[in-house]
Amino acid sequence: MLTIAGPQAIEVFNTFVFDSPDDSEKLDVVLGKCDAHCSPKKNETYERYVFRSRSQRQHEPFDSFLTDLRIKAQSCNFTMLKDSMIRDQIVIGVEDKKVRERLLRETELTLAGAIKICQAGELSQKHVKTFSELSAVASAHVSDSAAAVWAVSYQRGRRIQTRPAQQSEDVMINCKRCGSQHKPRQCPAFGKQCSSCQGKNHFAKQCFSKRKEGWKGKTVNLVEEPDLSDTFFVGMSITSSVRFITS
Repeated sequence: MLTIAGPQAIEVFNTFVFDSPDDSEKLDVVLGKCDAHCSPKKNETYERYVFRSRSQRQHEPFDSFLTDLRIKAQSCNFTMLKDSMIRDQIVIGVEDKKVRERLLRETELTLAGAIKICQAGELSQKHVKTFSELSAVASAHVSDSAAAVWAVSYQRGRRIQTRPAQQSEDVMINCKRCGSQHKPRQCPAFGKQCSSCQGKNHFAKQCFSKRKEGWKGKTVNLVEEPDLSDTFFVGMSITSSVRFITS
């Protein structure tokens, strides 16, 4: 053993004091002296204090907390009470209060049972966090889609036509109400009264009235309303499908 250990181990061996010369030739005695030299006797009270002061840190995995408790318990000389002392310290030091309440509800709690409950609680927290993150991403995606406001034009009794709001604000349209070009919602004929048919929202030069022989030879005015989808727009938010508006 000394040959393999090297010169530093031999120097330490030469400092050992044996009860009898024969003890220096006994392997178990020499190993005991080596253990005593490399691992000096510790203060049991202090080691137990360190063990009792150990709590799970914020965001520390439970398995890491458990491993550290096992390491600290080795120098506390708990003997047969080792598992129960580790169990008690888990209950005291676990970070999640809900998990602690769950542990305290167990009247015959064992170390294995405490470990199982804590690992299950940590796993459920990860699942809840993942679910919340996915829900937040989905909500953000829906918000971005809803933020793209659509301008919707409609005509009584006809189905809706949709256009992107930004595009409708920039395009120039040939207006059938005033006979000129302008941007949407800027028709000069809006609110005006036609001098020909007394109708509203168009000029006389663009009047839609047509005279026709009616019942018993009477002349009536038939007004044909043109498609106003290029003239008047109503801002709406469309997220999933095109709705239909009818009178």
